Amino acid sequence: MKDNLEIGIITTDRNLVITYWSPWIEKITGISQENALGKVLTEIFPEIKERKLTIFLEEVLNSGMIRVLSTRIHHYFFSVKPQFPSKYFHRMQQLVTISPIKEENEILGLVITIKDVTPILEEELKLKEDLKNPDDKIRLEAVKRLSHKEDLIEVISDENWRVRKLAVEELKKSSKEMVEELLIKMKEKYQNLSVLNSIIQILSSVDLDIIDALSHMLSHPDPDLRLYTVQILQNQKDKRAEDLLIKALDDKNPNVVFSAIEGLGKRKSQKAIPYLLDIVEKKDFYLCIPALEALKEIKDPVILPKIYPLLYEDLFSIYAIELLGEIGDEDSFEILVDYLNKNTENIESILVALGKIYRRYEEISEGEYIGKLFRDKITPFGLRNIIDHLYNLKEEDLKNLILLLGYIKDPVLEKTIVKFIGNPNIRSEVINVLVKYGKDIIPLLIEKLRDEDIEIRLSAVIALGRIGDSSAVPYLIETLEDEDLAVVSAGALAKIGDRRAFEPLINMLKNPNPYIRQAVISALNSLGHPEMLRKIKELLRSENPWEKESAIKIAGYFGYEECKEEIFNLIEEENEEIRKAIYENIVFFEDERIPEILNRGLDIEKRKVREVIAKSLIFLEQEKAIPLIEKALKDSSPWVRYYGVKSLVFHNPPNLFEILSSLIEKEETNLVKAVVIESLGKLRKKESIPLLKSFLSSEDKDLVINAIKALGNIDHPETISLLLPFLSQEGEIKREALRALGNKKDSSIVGNILWAIATEEKEEIIKEGLLALINIGTKESLKGILSLAMDSSKREFCVEALTQVPLEKISILLEDVSQMHKSVKKSLILALERKKLGVYPLLEKFLKDEDKEIRIQAILSLKNLGSYEGENLLREHLKIEKDPEIIEIIKTNLERKKA
Repeated sequence: MKDNLEIGIITTDRNLVITYWSPWIEKITGISQENALGKVLTEIFPEIKERKLTIFLEEVLNSGMIRVLSTRIHHYFFSVKPQFPSKYFHRMQQLVTISPIKEENEILGLVITIKDVTPILEEELKLKEDLKNPDDKIRLEAVKRLSHKEDLIEVISDENWRVRKLAVEELKKSSKEMVEELLIKMKEKYQNLSVLNSIIQILSSVDLDIIDALSHMLSHPDPDLRLYTVQILQNQKDKRAEDLLIKALDDKNPNVVFSAIEGLGKRKSQKAIPYLLDIVEKKDFYLCIPALEALKEIKDPVILPKIYPLLYEDLFSIYAIELLGEIGDEDSFEILVDYLNKNTENIESILVALGKIYRRYEEISEGEYIGKLFRDKITPFGLRNIIDHLYNLKEEDLKNLILLLGYIKDPVLEKTIVKFIGNPNIRSEVINVLVKYGKDIIPLLIEKLRDEDIEIRLSAVIALGRIGDSSAVPYLIETLEDEDLAVVSAGALAKIGDRRAFEPLINMLKNPNPYIRQAVISALNSLGHPEMLRKIKELLRSENPWEKESAIKIAGYFGYEECKEEIFNLIEEENEEIRKAIYENIVFFEDERIPEILNRGLDIEKRKVREVIAKSLIFLEQEKAIPLIEKALKDSSPWVRYYGVKSLVFHNPPNLFEILSSLIEKEETNLVKAVVIESLGKLRKKESIPLLKSFLSSEDKDLVINAIKALGNIDHPETISLLLPFLSQEGEIKREALRALGNKKDSSIVGNILWAIATEEKEEIIKEGLLALINIGTKESLKGILSLAMDSSKREFCVEALTQVPLEKISILLEDVSQMHKSVKKSLILALERKKLGVYPLLEKFLKDEDKEIRIQAILSLKNLGSYEGENLLREHLKIEKDPEIIEIIKTNLERKKA
């Protein structure tokens, strides 16, 4: 490896063992290659570990992403003197880049490059000092030479107007110059893909307003530069980028148009819909397909009538089918079934689309409506198409479709579906369908009980249990002897509840497998057989320890007083599992000796038995339990103390807060601290706040999360100021902070929550933030959800959130409907459609909207609701509607309903 540059290079393996040590590193550190190679990097430079820079090394090893250490934050990687005398720095200032060494997809180690940037920073600091120099010429020269333009912001207030003017001009032109320079460099280097991608990334993520510069570049005569400009616009968050992408749809170069279409799809641009539909209607193959893909991303059902004709266009039918699968409604479903009934082409794509539409309706509890529509419309020819192509579908697509097929009663289809029963990835869906078939499918399932494939046998047992017909009992009893099936077989017999299973299940209590025994115990408990007491008495005297243990558990479950003395006499048994069962179950009996037995157990028993005792104290009367709990809280085992806290909180004695406060001050293990923190939150006392606050800075993430949850339960203003900083965190901590703040019902924090959602990309955190706004429940918080709906990446989450808002609160929001953005109105319409009940007066307001698209959206939602009330609204609206296209849409839907 050559090292002619003034830059240092170190390479390591995954364990940070040094494998290359460049001459420049050797020169500035004084450590020779011989002394460095083979050593761990942190042994050579312990300060790397002390300054926690190893976090970045591990991050690159784990993620494969390149990290650059900020000179302004970290200053240097290892401490050495500057190479030249410095006025400002005692240590060399280093620009550090940490990159992964990869072989295919495996990360083998690291490349660390270190560049001395001391002279550059020295010059920058000198120029910043010059900005304050009393000499106007020196300040003017500094403004021209300063590379960090953000340092010029303070100069705008300079006393000299020439300095002020120059600073403003430099700030205004910096982004445009940078953009144009980089774009031209892209043109020069476009053959080099790595250079091209790097520059596009820089321009796409730059923290400057470059929109004006990009707008200017869209008029550049070079089509390649226009194409690169559109690619950059695709990733710009600025709303003006959307308009520029729409403008680019008129470009003469098809590649530019293609890229603009892709960008509008990525942005889920509602504004672009009419322009994209124009492209679709022209049926240019090169542009029509990406336009359909973009419309699929935008997911606006207003486009559906324009898509149906493409089903019968050979070049575009597949893409139209896929789009209908993603956003289609009940009309789309019916049209696709009609296609299935009449054609032999594109059948697999049709089946995938039908399955997706059904799944969406199932998720909003309307699956049965689509299922019955399918049953009514499918023909024998269509059914034959399904059976012939079912095996060609991917598992994920089968999951959606199988559930829909449960609405069809057909012997050939039933046999086809049963063949999928052994696939563990779609087992749940197949079983659900077989259960729908009921008794008729039992003979086929019984056959599968003898199959060689364990997955098939397992699924057949589960299905028979869920069908619940007693004709399957003899066959299920036989499967109890199969170790692989015994647990699910016992569960299936429990569901059926046939007493013929009693003796076979009793015989299974001697099985050495604890999971099988527990499943059998649960099954026996559900049967409630009249011979149970007699049999349990016998088993308490059994020589088999597993039968004896099982009998104790069953006796405790039923509270058999007749078995109490026998169980008390077994307390000295050598078998630990028997003693655990006794301590776990004697609390269900009435006897004055029980507290003393438990007390003695806490003194003499092994740790796992003491854990059981501490856990069982929940079921003891409070006055008897508290002294034993206090003893458990002093136990040497943290798990015993953990369950002691759980039992204490359950009994909730008057001095609970004092006990918990004292305990947490002495406790050393995080396990017990965590449960105490949780318990303090449940008490909802403001006195807990200082204790909980102390854990917010803990190095243990779980303790921080528990403290956040606990503060969320306490209604006190101080908790809000403690929780707000955690909205800037990531992952689970941010999610719990949102959940906790949502409990506060305080409108003053709405802005903070909106910011947290707007800057978030993870689905589960976005949903938690929206739920927090719903929980706050004020007009301000609900209007916040509407404002987020304008962001296409958050729109679907907002629609789903709005379905959880009570109608009376949505009515309040609609008071401002005239001021709402189009995308917000559409989101509200979709939310009302999903809510269903009582939404018609609210949807009627949108029928009177000035915007044609909004009226169409309201009409489609009324049609999808499928009620007489909705039809009446459409008929009434037909009398006043003036737009010919909307009149035709209403008439078509009303005629279809009538048919």
